[in-house]
Amino acid sequence: VFFVESYLKKNRRDNVIKTVSKKSARRLSRTVWVIRLKGYTSWAIGYSVANLARSLLRDQRSIQPVSLLSKGFYGIGDDVEVFLSLPAMLGRSGVVSVAQIQLTDEEKNRLQNSAKTLWEIQQQLLI
Repeated sequence: VFFVESYLKKNRRDNVIKTVSKKSARRLSRTVWVIRLKGYTSWAIGYSVANLARSLLRDQRSIQPVSLLSKGFYGIGDDVEVFLSLPAMLGRSGVVSVAQIQLTDEEKNRLQNSAKTLWEIQQQLLI
């Protein structure tokens, strides 16, 4: 967050700084509550990475949630270049295909709105 804030201050993007800072504070607060309730779960990250590696190395073609360029999937416009975690089939060559899971209209709208929001923030950050 510090690097983003310093970049934004340097480029006079004060309105974005306030939004990013508030969202970061809320996210940090949520993270603290999750750790308090569940305990620290760093082992889960290692297990997830091992599972991804196994799927790739053994060409298992299993469906895994991975971040990938989402334009064109689930009604996300081709002009929106953001990376989202989507269910993808992984094999030895990487992402073989993106699984087309049936979403409700509400789920689809929320996914599209998330992509649009991220795209708008990227445009404000000039990245």
